[in-house]
Amino acid sequence: MLGNIIDNIIRIVSAILEFISSRFHRPEEPDTPGDEPSVPDDTPAYTVPFPKEPENPTATLDNTDLQSVIASWMVSREVPVAYRLFWTEGVKIQLSYQYPYAAASAETLRVWVNPVHATPGVVAHECAHISYRYLSDDDRIAWASSFDHALVHDCLLKFVSEKEPYMLHNYIEAHAEVYRYLGPQMPKELKRFYPKLI
Repeated sequence: MLGNIIDNIIRIVSAILEFISSRFHRPEEPDTPGDEPSVPDDTPAYTVPFPKEPENPTATLDNTDLQSVIASWMVSREVPVAYRLFWTEGVKIQLSYQYPYAAASAETLRVWVNPVHATPGVVAHECAHISYRYLSDDDRIAWASSFDHALVHDCLLKFVSEKEPYMLHNYIEAHAEVYRYLGPQMPKELKRFYPKLI
């Protein structure tokens, strides 16, 4: 019963956040001539700092070491030591078949990860949803504007968004995907929008 209530809350909150995110325009092209990022012809190819990890189709609740996955996420994304206790004791991260991939409830500070998808990147993405909860409404508007600006002007972010287009689904998912794939290598102006993560 509690699971059904949480599922309904997650669906309602997701729908509300999707509606709010849809109010903001994400430019597809630079708004004015000269806004294009300057990329010299001899620029080396970019790589995604934290590429998508492969799923493990043989993973189960019994053979998946979630604590190692969480530790790997914290170390690789350089989660400050001051916040690690929040993520290990304040947020309940658990393996579950409840969702085909993973889900987070920012309100109840819970993360569910299907064992097949239990990777540091998936945990990073879901925890970024919880971090987003700590942004004020004004911060969320500022995040959207800063993201749009960085998407036009930061070559690495643009490269990652082309490799991982789910990032452009909406601003909430963009927030989570930036953290998942760039971690501490995200554009400097975006870092302030990741409370308890950076």
